[in-house]
Amino acid sequence: MGGRIWVESEPGVGSQFHVELPLSSGVAVIATDELTVVDLPPLKLLVVDDVPQNLELMQLTLGRLGHAVTNASNGEEAVEIFTGGCFDLVLMDVQMPVLNGLDASRRIRRLESETGRPPTPIIALTANAFAEDAKAAHDAGMNAHLSKPLDFNKLKNILARIKKNGSVSL
Repeated sequence: MGGRIWVESEPGVGSQFHVELPLSSGVAVIATDELTVVDLPPLKLLVVDDVPQNLELMQLTLGRLGHAVTNASNGEEAVEIFTGGCFDLVLMDVQMPVLNGLDASRRIRRLESETGRPPTPIIALTANAFAEDAKAAHDAGMNAHLSKPLDFNKLKNILARIKKNGSVSL
């Protein structure tokens, strides 16, 4: 690339590593998701996470956007709340005690099938960001996979796509 690499080191003091590359200036690119302004009607959301601080953050952030948020702290509680309620969307943590998010999503899908309820979109929220994690979420009946820390702009865009199309593919 026509550049050079070198190190300057002094025992007992430290080292400095240098890289010089004669590259031309680039043009900054802004992701299209960051430019999209999302205007959603108020939604009824079920947010499931075993970390109280995550629930509080979601409650505050989504509440400020005008959404009604119901919280659950594990998958079993989520299934129970879901059974007695009507939600536009479920935001489901994957790793939780009592019942994990994948198994809770399977139970919700089975309940919907047995009762003839239309499928409610479920978004996996997880620190696991690998392709196999997204596949496991899809196999459990989830519609999308977002990794933590949560990018609220991505979440708003997914909510908009789900509201517009009825679902979003992984």
